[in-house]
Amino acid sequence: MMYGSRFKPAFTAVLLTAALVFSTLCAPAVSATSASSAAQAPIPVQVDWKQETGKVTDFMYGLNGFNTFDPNVAGNELYNRNLDYMNPGLLRLHSWEMMGDSKSTRNGWIDTANKQWDSAKIKQALSGLSRNHPTLVINIPGWPDWMDTDDDGYLDNDQVEAYAAFSADLVRIVNVEHKFKVKYWEPTNERDDPYYVHLYNKQEPDRLDELIHIYNVTAKAMKAVDPDIQTGGLAFARGDLYDQVRRFVQGSINEGTLDFLSYHFYASGDLGQSDEYIYDRVNPKDASVNSLAKHTKDIRAIVDQASPKRHIPIWMDEYNVSWSWTNNDPRMSNHKGAVFDAISMIYAQRSGADGTMAWNEYDGVYGKMSGGDFAFRPSAHVYQLLNNYFTGDTVLALSADESKVVSYAVKDKKSQVDSLMIINRSGDVQLVQPAFLGMKKHRGSIQRHQISEAGYAITSTEWSEANGRTLAVPAHSVTVWTDSSKVPSLAPPPLKPPVAPPGTGEGDPGAITNLSGRVTGSSEVDMSSEGSLDWIVWGADPANPAAATRKNQAQQQFSDVQRIGDGHTYAYTPQWWGTHNASWTDGQPAERAAAEKASAAIVAEGTGSGFTFTVPADPEVKQLKVYLGVMGAKGVLTAQLSDGSAPDYVTSYEDSSTEVINSSGGATAKAVVIHFKANSPGQTLKISYVMNYNHWGNSLWLQGATLSIPDRVPPEAPGGLAEMTKPASDAAAISWGEAVDHVGVTGYIIYKDGSYAGWVSAPTRTYYLHDLAPNRSYTITVKAMDAAGNVSPASTSLTLTTAPK
Repeated sequence: MMYGSRFKPAFTAVLLTAALVFSTLCAPAVSATSASSAAQAPIPVQVDWKQETGKVTDFMYGLNGFNTFDPNVAGNELYNRNLDYMNPGLLRLHSWEMMGDSKSTRNGWIDTANKQWDSAKIKQALSGLSRNHPTLVINIPGWPDWMDTDDDGYLDNDQVEAYAAFSADLVRIVNVEHKFKVKYWEPTNERDDPYYVHLYNKQEPDRLDELIHIYNVTAKAMKAVDPDIQTGGLAFARGDLYDQVRRFVQGSINEGTLDFLSYHFYASGDLGQSDEYIYDRVNPKDASVNSLAKHTKDIRAIVDQASPKRHIPIWMDEYNVSWSWTNNDPRMSNHKGAVFDAISMIYAQRSGADGTMAWNEYDGVYGKMSGGDFAFRPSAHVYQLLNNYFTGDTVLALSADESKVVSYAVKDKKSQVDSLMIINRSGDVQLVQPAFLGMKKHRGSIQRHQISEAGYAITSTEWSEANGRTLAVPAHSVTVWTDSSKVPSLAPPPLKPPVAPPGTGEGDPGAITNLSGRVTGSSEVDMSSEGSLDWIVWGADPANPAAATRKNQAQQQFSDVQRIGDGHTYAYTPQWWGTHNASWTDGQPAERAAAEKASAAIVAEGTGSGFTFTVPADPEVKQLKVYLGVMGAKGVLTAQLSDGSAPDYVTSYEDSSTEVINSSGGATAKAVVIHFKANSPGQTLKISYVMNYNHWGNSLWLQGATLSIPDRVPPEAPGGLAEMTKPASDAAAISWGEAVDHVGVTGYIIYKDGSYAGWVSAPTRTYYLHDLAPNRSYTITVKAMDAAGNVSPASTSLTLTTAPK
């Protein structure tokens, strides 16, 4: 199945067939590898730099812009810097929220009161994007509500011309009125679902001809406004149903409206599916099995057969691991997602696609940047690598076992750059032995980039490392060798220092004000170890949503939870959306011995709804950690001391803040850490958590909380601070050793000549300094920070000197 847009089933995948011929390679001795790895036979990888297999442009490594409709995001400096870093060749602007009211919906572009586009908001959003932004594709996902009066998913029969005129008016606003000159337009998104797929599944007559007619009328109206644009579609949810693809291609080619064909791919909606299954949905061993590669190849054949003389591009303009945004599959935000994205783009290219656009650039579930703080996820580095080093001519790169190791090589004749990518898509360290044919001679060092569970690192090496030697590549990793002299604009530093409770910085890690807090992320919690004073989990009893599982029923610190507002409240106990996993070994009933686990939550629906509870406060410093989240909405947490000895702590209302609890595209789980003390005994700290904005859903949840004495022990200083590559005239790359903390290091702060320069989240231990002056020396130090905000002593200093200009 092939489904898309965040919530629908996806199509299965297959590897294109190829005859692999390998010469016998002698493996030199391998050192510093595990016994199990050493026992393996190396996997040969043959790269013939003279045998060109195709051409690839930066259209191959594109992204969807889900949040570009919001001027507050599109105009955010860090958002644009990070988008420039990933450097996608195509950016497809797509969000169903686009069809919402521009005043009440963050991404909405329609003035629904006047049944017209909001020209001012559109201009503001598109103007906010970086001047370096890629080629834009604007998708108009469907029709406004007033054109579907019975809300059945079908455009009313008498509204076809109105929808065409409405779409054409957007072209006029964007290209004629505001002169943005957007070339590519895609009317409708996954409308094959109601018009074909659902009816096909029920074995009823389809309505695809109606959809093709809507597309043709709309495309012609849009082209009449601006003849220079190109139109395409249908953004198929099920491109594997080839009957509908053939009919659409024939029906649009004959009308002169098909300039590109688009389809979607999502691997699974089941968190229980193995990593191997997810990867096999892209390139399985059996080429007859439904897959990304098979469907791309088949769609290419359908289009070429219908248009033998004119090449019509095909674009896989949505793809990701999961078609269900509600399960928040962790593989979409970790290093396994980087592997999935890399092999998806590679096999799409090999199978005949002209472009790909991942879903998506920024949100709390799918994004290459995480929601709220714009932090890079591992996949972001894949797009930077491919867009910087892998455009030009693809050359033959064959792995003897593509079920474990995938290889990809590109040479750029214009810049004389050769680049090789080795992807370990297995869960074990793999021994790999590349062998090169026909490669020109290179002198000097080259760059090696690696994305793995340990983070993203870049080092200097030689081509001899990747030619003829046996290499041990980490599980679920992407490794690149390139002789490019171009130093990418790697990991631009955040615009603000890391958030820590006031007073918990260097010199006095234990001193805090009466009340401070911060929002952070967390995926799993051991309530027993974290809640040394008390802990609570809500929602375990669906029949009584306010009921709670507690550590100590007799001496409980948490009050009963009370509902706020009139919204519906209920409990949900299965593995629910993006909720945290909680476990404990104590608590009620007392006879519990083995660890208990739950992902229960108490849920409130409706703007203004939420929950409140209290914990005791006295002059002793305590730490409260509250586990909560939202879906399609924004929540605000307020902490208030009863003696008024400190201002209330209130999480941010601003979408660009790291303190915001916000999910515009799906479900997002957060934790709020609060340090507090009162001036006298017998006080309370009151917590209120309320939904204050509804994007499209209307729910927030409260899962659990822990109470403890805060950690006041700082980490040890990081070690091994060193240059990764020889500094350029205006930039340098550094790395350091892991710092030790009794709980765990959450990030590292980098200082340049004693002043704050930036920070990275653990486990990353590399940093890229920019905007340096040529031919100048700088003193660099690094400090580690833990979850409580304790900061370590500084590392040993490193003096680096930039090159002359």
